[in-house]
Amino acid sequence: MPILTPSDDNPERDKRLAQHILREFRQEVSDSFAELHERLDLTRDEFRNIHQLLGGAIDTAAQLPVEKSHYTPAEAAELLGRRPYTVREWCRFQRIHAAKRPTGRGDSCEWEISHEEIERIKSHGLLPPPERY
Repeated sequence: MPILTPSDDNPERDKRLAQHILREFRQEVSDSFAELHERLDLTRDEFRNIHQLLGGAIDTAAQLPVEKSHYTPAEAAELLGRRPYTVREWCRFQRIHAAKRPTGRGDSCEWEISHEEIERIKSHGLLPPPERY
């Protein structure tokens, strides 16, 4: 298409040229907006799907127990479906492998039970009672 420039000798032609350029510009803008709208709809749907997937994964992760290296008797009791007193007694009578750790409250210590021991208890049960001394 040849480059058309405004001329002083034909104002009617210049007006038609400006209208033609304006129509083409409007059509290009309209086509661009339609394409952009379509892409945004696709992107919105993709984000919605991702949000649903992540939301389900986050809900699932929130329901999973947090795996720690060592547990207190209260935490172990919850994992094993027992009362904290029972777990403390198992520790005291050496029915499970547990160790004392400082609590920061003076000379008192609290039992700690390893994750591996929790798994062993779930799989194999308690240790046999020790021989009396």
